[in-house]
Amino acid sequence: MDKQSQRGWRLPGAAALRHRDYRLFWSGYVTEVAGQQMLWVAQGWLIYELSGSAVLLGAAGLARAIPGTILSFVGGALADKLDQRRLLIAVQVMQMALLAGLGTLTITGGVEVWHLLVIVSASAAAQSFENPARQAIFPKLVPRADLMDAVALNATIHPGTRFAGPFLGGLLMAQVRLISGEPLLGAATLFYLTAFGYVLNACLLYFIQLAAVAAERKKTSMFADMGEGVKFITRNPIFLGLILVTYCTQFFGWSFQSLFPVFVKDIFQGGEFELGLMGSALGAGSLLGATTASNLSSVRRRGLLVIGGFMTPAALIILFSAAPYFTLALGLLFFIGCTQAIFNVTAQSTLQYLVPNDYRGRVMGIWGMTHTAVQPMGQLQMGVLAGLLSAPIAVAFGGVAMLAFAVLVVIPNRRIRRLTLEMDQHGEEEIKTQLRELAGPRH
Repeated sequence: MDKQSQRGWRLPGAAALRHRDYRLFWSGYVTEVAGQQMLWVAQGWLIYELSGSAVLLGAAGLARAIPGTILSFVGGALADKLDQRRLLIAVQVMQMALLAGLGTLTITGGVEVWHLLVIVSASAAAQSFENPARQAIFPKLVPRADLMDAVALNATIHPGTRFAGPFLGGLLMAQVRLISGEPLLGAATLFYLTAFGYVLNACLLYFIQLAAVAAERKKTSMFADMGEGVKFITRNPIFLGLILVTYCTQFFGWSFQSLFPVFVKDIFQGGEFELGLMGSALGAGSLLGATTASNLSSVRRRGLLVIGGFMTPAALIILFSAAPYFTLALGLLFFIGCTQAIFNVTAQSTLQYLVPNDYRGRVMGIWGMTHTAVQPMGQLQMGVLAGLLSAPIAVAFGGVAMLAFAVLVVIPNRRIRRLTLEMDQHGEEEIKTQLRELAGPRH
């Protein structure tokens, strides 16, 4: 029996949070993401309130995807070259300015849908630099022995804040509307709160003590570094396979969240509060799934976790699309979040554990395109299908596409099926040797 099994069920973070700099990093990130979860409620609701168009909800995804696609490679290369702490602080300041401006437009009644789309696009551009830097910096804040614990704890941030954030955001919007009688004032309040979260995160990042980037890394060409990152991934099938499966999950599956306002308003006849409940149900399940995945880190057959965590939410998404009652939809969302989180933590922790530090920013930057480019493009196709057909058909199509991808691509992939990973501490040379073995002979 391994040591983890002897310890029994545990919450992630006990080891990682012992380290001061990681505590600062994690606390700031929790504050930022909590604001983002409320921002998601406000933006989606405001776009649909102003336009009544499911297609424009999808257009918000396109506005995110364009800069996310173009700049993620650049952001990954810069994350391996620059002071990641300063890069993150600069991004927080930019995000704060954007949201403060959006809040002012909204509170004065001058906001239009195109304002939202422009600010969503600018925010996505900033996030393209933030995600790789964030993924590259946190392994430097903990010893290698505590890396898996830090990955698992990071993976609880989004689901944990998704549990409370959308609920509180929807509740606050509803209460502000009720008290003030102004339909847009609630959204403006959430924009200002999110801007404050970015300020607080920047302050905490400022106090992190991080060694300077090696001078020789700065002398290389950024474009050459970008090419090396892509080449590194394509030559290691495990990295390529996990990233492509994650892309499929986000494009066809997780993007269904963009249609929540349509389900709430047109199918379940609800409002801001019900919209928040849907996000919270998804978040509660995701938090349980992330905690479960952290306790499964000693499971050697990680390929089974990847396949199961990919196919199960696909089937549940199809069931959600046909749910006739709001309470049933909430229950399905809980289990969708749980199973999806198991997949996400397993895939991300495997990547983080195997990738060498010199490539971490670029590899995780390309992986991070799941959020800055792939998921927004998925939101666009969801919005277009919902506009042409209906929201339930668009969501059901996504679940069917995921199952088809699993049957035709994932399950036949021997490397994913047989993916194993010993969670013992390895030296850098042993990891590189393992990567070469995983890549196999080149033809």
